[in-house]
Amino acid sequence: MTVHKESSSFPLVGLAFCDFMLIGAIGGASGVLLPSQIAYYHVNTSTIGLLFFAFCTGYVLSAGSTGFFIQKIGQHWYLICGTAICVASTFAFSLKPSFTPALVTNLFLGFGTAVIDTGFNALISSLPRRTKLLNYLHAFYGTGALLGPLVASAFLSIHWEWNTIYLVWCSLSLL
Repeated sequence: MTVHKESSSFPLVGLAFCDFMLIGAIGGASGVLLPSQIAYYHVNTSTIGLLFFAFCTGYVLSAGSTGFFIQKIGQHWYLICGTAICVASTFAFSLKPSFTPALVTNLFLGFGTAVIDTGFNALISSLPRRTKLLNYLHAFYGTGALLGPLVASAFLSIHWEWNTIYLVWCSLSLL
C-alpha cells in the first residue's frame, strides 16, 4: 500500500467520509424498517432476525478476507467491488424480493458494507494525520447511523413502502 501525499488524498478522504455516512445510514435504518418488513413477509420477529444474521455473516466473511482481496486485486479495485456489491444489493432490496432471496441479498449487503468499512480504514491508516482522520471517519459513520432512521421514518410517515429507502441508498451508492 502506498502512502498518498496529503493534498492528493483529499478526494479519497471525502469519498471515505461519504461512504461511511452511507453505510451508517443503511445500518441505522434497518431497525425502523423491521415492522414493515415483518408485515410484508408475514413472519415473526424471530424469523425477521435472520436478516441480521445474514448481514453479519456477510460482514464477517468480508472482513476476514480483506487482506487476501486487497493483495490480489489492489485497494482501488477492492473498494470499487465493495461499492458495486452495495449498489446491487440495495437495488435488489428495492425490488422487494421474497424472503429467502432477501436473506441472500442481505448477506451480500453485509459483505459489501464490510469491504467499504475495512477498505477505507486501511486507506486512511496509510495517510498522514491518520488518527485524526480515523476519528472523523467513524464520526461520519455515526452521523449516518443517526440520519438513517430519520430518513427511513420520514419515508414511512408519508406512506411510502419500506423498499423505497433502498432506492435512496442505491442512488447514493452510485455517487
